[in-house]
Parts: sequence; structure tokens; C-alpha cells
Amino acid sequence: MTSSPSPLSGAAMPPAALTAASSAELAPRPTWAALAPAERADWQAELSRWPAAHRAYAARLCSAQQPAVALATLHAARRLMRYRADAAGHLLQALCEPVALAADAVEPLSAALAALPTAHSRAFCERLPRLAVVVSASGLAAVAGALVRLPSSAHSGAPWLLVLDAATSLAAWAGLAPTARARLVGLLVTLAPADPAAVVGELRAAAAGLLHLDPSLHAPFLGVAERLAGGTPSAARGWLREGTAALAALATEHRAPALHAAARTLAQHAEAPLALVQCSAAILRDAGAAAWQAWLAAGAELSGYAALAYHRRQSRRGAEVLRAARRQVALADIQAVLARYCSALAGGPIEVAAGAADAPSPLRGGGVVSEALRVSLPLALPAALRRPSPFACYKVMATHQVAHIEFGTYDFALGRPARYFATWRPAGRSGGLDAFLVLFPDPALACAIFTVLDDARVDALAIRQYAGLAADYRAVQRAERRARAEVTGLPPRSALLEALIRLSLGGRGSGLPATLRAFGDQLRRVLRVVERPGATVEDAAEATLR
Repeated sequence: MTSSPSPLSGAAMPPAALTAASSAELAPRPTWAALAPAERADWQAELSRWPAAHRAYAARLCSAQQPAVALATLHAARRLMRYRADAAGHLLQALCEPVALAADAVEPLSAALAALPTAHSRAFCERLPRLAVVVSASGLAAVAGALVRLPSSAHSGAPWLLVLDAATSLAAWAGLAPTARARLVGLLVTLAPADPAAVVGELRAAAAGLLHLDPSLHAPFLGVAERLAGGTPSAARGWLREGTAALAALATEHRAPALHAAARTLAQHAEAPLALVQCSAAILRDAGAAAWQAWLAAGAELSGYAALAYHRRQSRRGAEVLRAARRQVALADIQAVLARYCSALAGGPIEVAAGAADAPSPLRGGGVVSEALRVSLPLALPAALRRPSPFACYKVMATHQVAHIEFGTYDFALGRPARYFATWRPAGRSGGLDAFLVLFPDPALACAIFTVLDDARVDALAIRQYAGLAADYRAVQRAERRARAEVTGLPPRSALLEALIRLSLGGRGSGLPATLRAFGDQLRRVLRVVERPGATVEDAAEATLR
């Protein structure tokens, strides 16, 4: 019996001849070797009905592709042969050369070819090998899916071919991941019918702009564009054209929050995302991060044209939010300025660091400061302490802490005499504050009393020394005094300590009940001494003993 040529070489071959072929003949054809005899017979019958050119492409396909990809392609071509033999031939021809492709990408490709006119399906297939290099095997499916979703009118003139040609020659691709490339190409295929030449320019602008952003931002950026493209193509094009530049104008730490906020505005108005990002740089520069966050939060409550006007900074509401937010300065906005100010006061480098989340007691912190070269300030101020202004309050708090350095708190010596008080401390002893506090049966209470007295001493000296800050200093003292708990109802010991704090903050009365009023008078007399000009830290220590 004379054996017939293999169906993959182009000639017909009876099913019996295929199943009887030697293993040597099947060896170079792993696609068919993986099939059961019945399946091979079925394919032989199918291929016998194909044109010779299609059979030749199928033979080369099985040599060029992995068996799974080759079989997926043959199945797709088989379906196309029923109504689009030309598209089936284009698919087979495109994949009969080595192309990096996943089996699950074949179906979207065949669907795209079925939707395209003959000339366009051929043109698309001609670009497949180069396109696969750019967008990867999985990316081809995304691009094909975008083609399938195009309306039939969009295929007139094939404007999307300009995008594919630009994509296969774009130098900026080298810095982008294949996934981002595929999403961007698919997105611009969708937008191409509007203005092909302009969309190609937007492809280049977006690809180059994404290189200036962290790769973690590429997916959310493209996600915004894809959602816009589905409803408002012009807004999507504007986002691609200008969005990356607007994000790049922000500091690195603000880009992700701005992008996430922009995504939230998609439901408000199609042009709001770009407006939000474009206006963010000026707000951050002029009002600071805290005001920007407040502006973003308030804008989330709006919709429609009100939201667009707000994010374009064309609404009264937005201006009011920013005016109010400017009065709520966060430490991060002024930390560097305060560090320079503190260093100038101290005559040496001082670190300004974030302490507690808020500051219920900016001048009476409740403990002896342990680090002479570090000023600890709250991240934000409670509303009660924002007068006369947040910056003034921060400045007073910083001055108070630096004044402890200038006016000798950290130079305390147990054996050094006070300036105004007679010495009640034991003679012949030396040491610092720790040695002093252990003299008391209750060191914690002694520490609290000493701290308030020395704070009062330092405040009085600072107000005299820094006359330009005196008004703000007294305003902060008043604000803190108003924010503190009332003395009434406190246990006697706590009431006396709270009365001392109130008096040290400039209060005229102790607020103590009649049974404790005599103690209040004594506290006032002691405070008057430590608040005298030139009082020393040893005076505060002696006052604690009284």
C-alpha cells in the first residue's frame, strides 16, 4: 500500500490511513499524537474539506505552536470556516509562525477576526507577531476583546490600525509591564474611532507619562481611564493626555491618595477625576496636606455639575472648606519651620518630632521632659486649641519646651541654692532631678507638682524674654485653661493639683471649695515666687517642698 501524504502537508488522507500511520510519521506532529484515534479521524475528515492553503497553514501551525495552542487555533478556525473562511485563513496564517501565545487567548482572537471586515482581519493578523512582543501573549486577548466591543461603524477605515502601528513602534514601552501595555493599547483601540491621529498622540503621552509614576499606580490609573472610556470617551482621552502629568506634579506620598480619590469621583462627574488631580498640587502648596485631605473628603459628598465645579475650585463650597481647613494646620505642614525656629532659640540643633495624636494639654504635659534636644508636638490640635491660630499654638508649645533648655531645667543641681527660697533640701547631697524626687514619700506626686511649678516659672520667663510672643502665649494659656476639667467634684488631692495647674495658666481663682480654699491661697503665694524674674529651677524644687 502506498501511503498518502499527511493532511498537515496539504493533501487529503483517508481516516484509516491516518490511524494506520507509523509512529515515526506521527513523531514530528505532537499535536496529533496527543489525540485519540477517533479524534484524529474526525480532524482528518474536517481538514479534507479545507482549501489547500488552509491545510498548509494548519501543518505549519502544528510545528510552530505548542499542542494546546495549535489545537485551540484549529478549533477556532473550524468554527470560523462555517461562515468566515477568510478569517479562518488569516488566523491560521498569523499563528503558523512562532508567536508567544496562550491557549486561552485564541478564542478572543477568533472572535475579533469574525467581527472584522476581510481586509481588516488580514491587517490585524499581519500585526499579531509584532503586537505579541509588545503586549505579551495574554495581552493579545485584551486587545482582541477591545476590537470585538467596537461598533461596526468603527471599522470604517480601521482607525484602530493606527494605534496598533504606533504601539508596535513605541520606544516608551520598554519601561512598562506587558499588562499595562496591553490595557493601554486596548483602551486606545476603543477610543481610536473618535480621532485616530489624536488618539495615537495620547497613546504616546500616556505611555511616556506612566514611566514617571510608580508601577503600583499604573493599574489604578488605567482603571480610571477604562471606566471613563465606557461612558465618556472624551473624558478618558483627557485623563490619558493630562492625568499622568498632573499626578507627577504631586509629591510622591500624595500621588496614590490623589489617584484613589479621583477614582471615587467617577460616579460624580466624568471630568471630576482630572480636575481633582490637577487642582491638588496648588492646594497642597498653598494650604497644606491637612487642608487638602479635608477638601477631598468634603468633595465626596457632591454629585453632577456641583462636584465638577467643586473639584475645579469654582464653587463657594470648596473655598469655604479650604478657608476652614487652613485654620487646622497639621504638624507635618510646619514641622521643618518649627525645627529651624527651635534651633535658633536654643542656639543649636533641635529635633521636632510627632508625639501624641492630639494635645489636650499643650503647656502642662504632666511629666518632666527627659530629652533636652527633642521637642515633641502633637500631630494635630483639638478644636479648643486652634486659637489664636494653629501655627501660633504650635509655636507657643515649641517655645515652652525649648525654654526649659534656655532657662535651666536640665541643669538642676540638688546642692545648688535657690534664688528666692530658703533651702529646705538636705545639705551635703548631690545629683539631679531623680535624686531630688526620691526625697519624697510619693515621688510621682512630687514629680507632678514640680513639673507644674517649673512650667509656670519657664512660662513667666519666656513671656518676658519673647515679648512678641506674649499675646499668643497668654491666648494659648487661656485656651488650655478653658479646655481643662473643672475642679469641682474632684478628690481633694486631684483638686489641689488641678487648682495649681489652673493658677499656673494665669487663672485668677483656684476654683477650690471652701474647705480647701486656704490651700489655694498658699498655692498662689508659692506660684508668685517661682514666676519672679530670674527664678531658677532650684526655686521650683524648693517650692515643691512647700
